Amino acid sequence: MVRMPREMMELSIKQYGNIVRAEIPEGSDLKRVMIALKGLVVAAGFHPVNVDQEVMVDDWALSKVFSETTEKPKTCEFDDYDE
Repeated sequence: MVRMPREMMELSIKQYGNIVRAEIPEGSDLKRVMIALKGLVVAAGFHPVNVDQEVMVDDWALSKVFSETTEKPKTCEFDDYDE
C-alpha cells in the first residue's frame, strides 16, 4: 500500500536574511499551530517571556467583550465562599 503524504501548513519568518520554518500537519488544532508559531518567533531571536506577554488574551479585543459582563468568572471552587 502506498501512503500519500499529508498536506502540511508551512510557517516561516525571514529576518535579517535568516529564514526559520515550521511545518504543521493538515488538520492540526490551534494549540499546535500556536506552539509552532511561538517556537519560530523564539528561533528568530525574541525572548520566550516577551513572546508569552504579547500573545496573552488580555490584550486582544475579544477580552473586552468578556470583561464588560457583570458576572465574575470563577477561578476556583471556593470563589463563592463567605468567611
